Amino acid sequence: MKYISARTFRGGIAIAVLALALHHCAQPSEVKQKQSTSAEAEAFSSWTTDYEAARSFAKKTGKKTFLLFTGSDWCRPCINLEGEVFHSEEFKKLTKDLVLIKLDFPRRKPQDPELRKRNQRLMRKYRASGFPTVIILSPDGKELYRKVGYRKGEKDSFLNEINRIITS
Repeated sequence: MKYISARTFRGGIAIAVLALALHHCAQPSEVKQKQSTSAEAEAFSSWTTDYEAARSFAKKTGKKTFLLFTGSDWCRPCINLEGEVFHSEEFKKLTKDLVLIKLDFPRRKPQDPELRKRNQRLMRKYRASGFPTVIILSPDGKELYRKVGYRKGEKDSFLNEINRIITS
């Protein structure tokens, strides 16, 4: 049985890694861009708190943006909206082509101070006056829909409104 020295083995690994790196770098930029867009799409396939990145992605891909201003741990209408609507299969199917941004204002859960400041700035920008506030934006940032509040049992009418905005 022939043994390979550790030095030879490490050298072989280094060559393999270099070859893979060169292969990746040699890919056409169009392929890299598709891979990048695919990774971004995966990142924005569920709720995000990164407003800037999400809006940039929405604009680049032509998707509408669903903004949710919520008090997730204290606001009863917010909790009802999340439980009745956002966890439903109907909502998940309906919003598969939207970029979902959650701007949370918790009272009991800890929140990063920078995220809290950013959310407060966005609350002022969009003049969100109550919780929950749902705003749907066009890809270029124009407001298409706004709803403040949620009453238990409004699921069907809420989903119908969202569907009307999305398909128009």
